[in-house]
Amino acid sequence: MFEAAGSLNGIVELDENLLSYWWNQTQLEYVFGSVDEMRDEDYKLEKLASAAQVKPEIYLNCIRENRQYMYNKKLFDYLEKEKYMVSFDEMDSGSTDLNSRNMQLKKWLTFVSELKR
Repeated sequence: MFEAAGSLNGIVELDENLLSYWWNQTQLEYVFGSVDEMRDEDYKLEKLASAAQVKPEIYLNCIRENRQYMYNKKLFDYLEKEKYMVSFDEMDSGSTDLNSRNMQLKKWLTFVSELKR
């Protein structure tokens, strides 16, 4: 269905404590249901990736200082092992400010424009 997917400082590990940094309890429950449902294996990206019949190209971009950096790196390593075409663009510094987001978006658009058609 999709040729590619991208993630910029993505929340790729559904960790209740990390998510609560950005979202309040009502938002978490609205998206995931109960915290117990959020921990369900069906939400794990590794499970979804291994079950995929078609593997889109994946682009991950994460600032090293981001709370989700180690999870993005772990996902990258897993996707490589699963034979996905995956890129991991690490940014040395930055934040979620407009300039950093614009730089990440520019890198994502470059990645998409270079896909083999």
